[in-house]
Parts: sequence; structure tokens; C-alpha cells
Amino acid sequence: MLGLQHALLIATSFIFPLILIKSTGMGNAEAAFFISMTIFAVGIGTILLSLKGQYIGTGFLCPSFAALFFIPPSTAAYTLGGLGLMSAMTAVSGVFQVALSRIIKRLRFLFPPEVTGLVIIMAGISAIPFSIQSFLGMESQKSVFLYENLVIATVTLGVIVIVSIWGKGSMKLYPAFIGILAGYFTAFFLGQIPISLIYTSISFPLVAIPKPAFLSWSFESSLLFPFLIAGLAGIFKTIGNLTSCQKINDAKWTRSDMQNYSRGTLTDGLINILCGSLSGLGQSTSSGNIGLSLATGATSRRIGFFAGAILLAMAIFPPVSFFFMIMPLPVIGAALIYSICYMVMTGIEVMMTRLMDTRRFFTIGISLVFGLGASTFSNVALPTDYTWLATILTSPLTLSTIIALLLTLIFRIGIKQTENIEIRDDVQNLGDTVFSFIDSNARKWGARRDVALKAGTALFEFLESGLVNGVFRDNPKVRLSFDEYNLDIMIDYQGEMVSIPQTMPSPEDFINKPDSFFKMSLALVKMHSDAFSLSKTESTNRAHIHFEH
Repeated sequence: MLGLQHALLIATSFIFPLILIKSTGMGNAEAAFFISMTIFAVGIGTILLSLKGQYIGTGFLCPSFAALFFIPPSTAAYTLGGLGLMSAMTAVSGVFQVALSRIIKRLRFLFPPEVTGLVIIMAGISAIPFSIQSFLGMESQKSVFLYENLVIATVTLGVIVIVSIWGKGSMKLYPAFIGILAGYFTAFFLGQIPISLIYTSISFPLVAIPKPAFLSWSFESSLLFPFLIAGLAGIFKTIGNLTSCQKINDAKWTRSDMQNYSRGTLTDGLINILCGSLSGLGQSTSSGNIGLSLATGATSRRIGFFAGAILLAMAIFPPVSFFFMIMPLPVIGAALIYSICYMVMTGIEVMMTRLMDTRRFFTIGISLVFGLGASTFSNVALPTDYTWLATILTSPLTLSTIIALLLTLIFRIGIKQTENIEIRDDVQNLGDTVFSFIDSNARKWGARRDVALKAGTALFEFLESGLVNGVFRDNPKVRLSFDEYNLDIMIDYQGEMVSIPQTMPSPEDFINKPDSFFKMSLALVKMHSDAFSLSKTESTNRAHIHFEH
């Protein structure tokens, strides 16, 4: 039952392939194949993401979902070169995600909450023109406005809002699905869905394997940036969703599991390579399904296997594809507006998890202004050699993301904070000195209290044991540095070079080996920190204690 609930929620994302189908005028046979392959890839992706392997899977109930931010580049690719070009470029974005997943830990500074939130917001904003046009039932700006279309769209969106706010029990978990059904019934009674279509659906076979008649691939360099940005948006979304999963499944959660991010984004990339191979729409992870897990309290990843199996069955069930293909344009527009609202508000929530300083103010402000004004660049005549810029300048998501990443890199200049202290051998109270030094600077720099406490404990342990055991021949000099993601302590001293024990000394060692207490202190420092190393130069020894923030 829970697997079916998650499968139904995932199914609401299948309106996104319809956007591409409606905006490009894709033929019926090709459209049916495209939808079936998208459903099939989502099913495989949901199963892969539910795995808990060494390299593949997230280990959480974090299903796959057809991604809205792949629509603009995929539409441009289909218009230029059909499914073949769209498929190849989707696979390229997947390769890009796989490559980034291998160095995700080192690139953490590029994914601050303000940039992640901005990308999610702009992904929604990019779809606003089509959503409003579809809401009015107009396939183009020159189409004739029909009153019936406005009624259908209003009923659909109204039901979604009513169920979301006042729905009871399990109803509240499926506002989009219930709203879409209401839209279908309204369209049928207003004559926008002919009864002949219902008879057509009855004539379909119950099971049919999609034929790969449309599989072909080509490449276009001018579309590379938009697809890479879509892949980057997918990574941002997956990192955000995995953070939620980590918090839901660990009541004592304090820090992000970067290894989990690496596996999740690697799996995301492989899924999009699969989407490109099958000619389906690019995908990412589903925020809505994580919310469903939180609401029901059911977080077992085994549910993902059942949901994936149901989706695979849907992919070879032709009436499912037909159900989505005949969806009236106003219903698509209303459901899309709901999705955009959800994405924009989610992006704002992510962005506002950090207090705004001047750097973040300009990063968000400049990127947002240029992203919202991207349509203006469509009127700029570019030289022939620079026409490739048009795909960047006219895309709100692509332009704003590139600017935000560049500004994030530039504004990191001077962001590192440092403070120094010398520990004199006549210090009256070493504990007060160490913890006051750490705590005062941690408060000033906005470091987390738990990290500051561990840093103070490790530093005090190292200094006290060094002083007691006569390791220091002079006053050790401590340098504390913080750059938002890393807290580092450097202790420079002249004296005995020591080594870090791999294990705690045994009880017998404390009796037979006098240096066992010192080795125990070094082992405790290693235990309290994320990394601990000792090195030697010509004149001094250096201890480096590192904490991830």
C-alpha cells in the first residue's frame, strides 16, 4: 500500500514530459514512446536510489522524479534535433553529474544554501511563461482564448489548493493527483475531452513493450551549458533531499554525510545516463516523496523497491501513457503552477537557512536580477561567432546559476578568518584560556557551538598533555582559522616529535610504559577531530587538528 502511495505521488511528475510534448508538437507515437521511457527510467531510478551499496544508492527512501528543470534545455534540443539530440544531451548531463559526484566533498564551498535555494527558485521561474499560457489553454500567444479552458484550469488549481489546506487524512498527501482528476472530469463535462477518446483507450492492449524505433543520438555544443546547468540543479536538489533524509533517519543528526551525497549524486548521474539511453526526460530526486515519508512515518527504503516495481509495470501499460497524453492543456498549466509554487517556496526556505551578509546579498541579488531579465537578451543581435551565447543568456536558470557560481568564487576572497594565541608556560588556568579563545572567536565568526566545543576539547587535551609530559621546549603558538566550512587549529612548537597512535593503549601499557598517558591524549585528540596530523619542518614541529563545519 505504501509503495502504491509513493508511486502515485511520483506519477504527478509525468506532467513534465507533457510540457515538452505540447510545446514542440511531438507526434502521438513518438510522444507515447517518450512518456513510457520516462516512466520506465523513473522506476529503475527509484530502485537504484533505494539501494545501499558501497558506490550506488542512497540507503534511504528517496525516489526518482521527472525533473522540471530539464524541460527548457530538452525543449530546445528536441526543436533543434528531435529525440536523438535531446537524449544525447541528457546523457551528457548525467556524465557531468557522475564526474562531480567523485569530487563533491572538495566542491562543497560551491553549494552554500543561498546558491542552492537560488537554483531551485530559478528552475521554477523558468517554467512560468509556459505555465500561464497553458493555464489559459493557449498553445501559442496567437491562440484563441476560450472561457471553458479558464474554468478547467481554475477548478484544477482550486481543488489542489483546497486539498492541500483543508484535506483530511491521506487526501492531503495527494493534492496534485486529486486536482488533476478533478480537471479531467471538468474537461469531460465541458466537452474538451471527446467521448471517442475513452473508446480509443479501451482498444489499447493491456501490456505492450515500447519499441525502440525512436532511439538515435546526436550532439550539439551550443546546448552543452544549459544541460550542464540542469545537471547541476539536479545535484543541488539531491543534496537538499538527502540532507532531509539524513535528518529524518537520525535523531542525533548534526552534520551532513558527504559520502552519502557522493553516492546519491553518482546514482543520479547514472539514472540520467539511462534516461539519455532510453530517450526519457532527465530526472532528479523527489522532495514530495520525502515529505510523504515524514507525514506517514514510513521511511524504509524497501518501500522504494515496491514503488519502482509499480512504475515499471506502468511503463508497459499503454493506458497509463494515453491517460497523460490526453491531459487537457489547462490541467497541465494548473498542475505546473502548483509545482512552481512548491519549488519557489522550497528554494526560499533553503536560502533563508543562512543569515544574509553583504557577500550573500550581492550573490543572490545580482544573480536574481539577471536571471529574471534573461528574456531581454532574446532581442540582442549577437555576432555569428557568438550565437552559442544565446542559449546561456536567454535561459533564466542557466544565466543566474553561472553568475551565482562565479560570484561565490569571487566573494570567497578574504573570507578566511584567523586568530593567534601563544600559550605561555606560566599560564594560570589552561582550560579557561583555551576554551575562552575558541568560544569567543567561534561566536564572532558564526561557527556552530558543537564544533567549537569539540575544537576546544581537542586543543586543551593536546596542550595539557604536551605541557605535562615536557614535549614543548618553548611556548607553543596556536593559530585558529575558519572559512565557513572548515575549522582548523595549527599548533607550532619546538620540542620532541611525537607520533599519533593508531589505537588506545591497553591497561597493561599504562603500567609498563610511562608514555602511555600521552599516547592516550593523542588518541583522544584524534577521536574528537575529523583529521589530526603531525609534521616536522627544519625548526619547528606542527600539529594540525581539522574539523568539518
